[in-house]
Amino acid sequence: MKQVLTYLSLFKDFNDEHKMSVKIQIDNSLSLGWKKEDILLFTNFEYEYNGVKSIIIGDENYCQFFFPATKIYVIDYMFRNGLVEDDLYWYHDFDCFQLVSFDEINLDNSEIGLTNYGRMPRLCSASIFFKKTSGDIFSELKKWVDQHKKDEETGFAKIINSNIEYQKRVKKINISYAFHLFNFRHCYIESDKPIKAVHFHLTSDKYDFFIKGKNKLNLVIIPDRLIKIFNPEYWELNYLFVPEGRKKKDLIILLRRK
Repeated sequence: MKQVLTYLSLFKDFNDEHKMSVKIQIDNSLSLGWKKEDILLFTNFEYEYNGVKSIIIGDENYCQFFFPATKIYVIDYMFRNGLVEDDLYWYHDFDCFQLVSFDEINLDNSEIGLTNYGRMPRLCSASIFFKKTSGDIFSELKKWVDQHKKDEETGFAKIINSNIEYQKRVKKINISYAFHLFNFRHCYIESDKPIKAVHFHLTSDKYDFFIKGKNKLNLVIIPDRLIKIFNPEYWELNYLFVPEGRKKKDLIILLRRK
């Protein structure tokens, strides 16, 4: 299995959140047994950390109107340039952290697997498994995003619901592969255990929720191994940050690595 991470920036650098999360992701993956050559990091600038070097691609793969949809542009680029081989590929956002080792998941005869948000039927693009044969679906999704100037999760739902063949080729997988805080009790009950990956931004409230167990079930979701990689002693609170592509109203409080 290959792991795919993507980050393209108009400023040719990671923003403050991702400067932390890219190192956490690489350290976490290596601690779980991933080979360095199986971690595919796509950027539009040079970057290397702990033996993982970025694959540099062009600025045209950046989604100008909705930054998170850049992932679809990059995956489409991978297919168009023959970078997808016979392996199973796992794309995930930088704020989707793998908790335990897992091998190839069972997609049955499907070619793409992704979760939803639990009771919320919306598909979640934070964690996507895909095969070599799924390139046409990503190409169609990119066209939809470009045409409608909307997010990729809405686009996934639209193109799947309107195409019977796509419905056969895309599988909704267990929420354990992109666990989150929405509908927490319900999602925890429904998730396969152990939870495989958790989706949350590096903000102080999420840190308390997942790492300190300040949630409705009083559960610490993050295992000790990953907590050590987060290294709580080296975080301080109240660093103000506006994500790239967002407005000032989206200001968040970010944990900052000293």
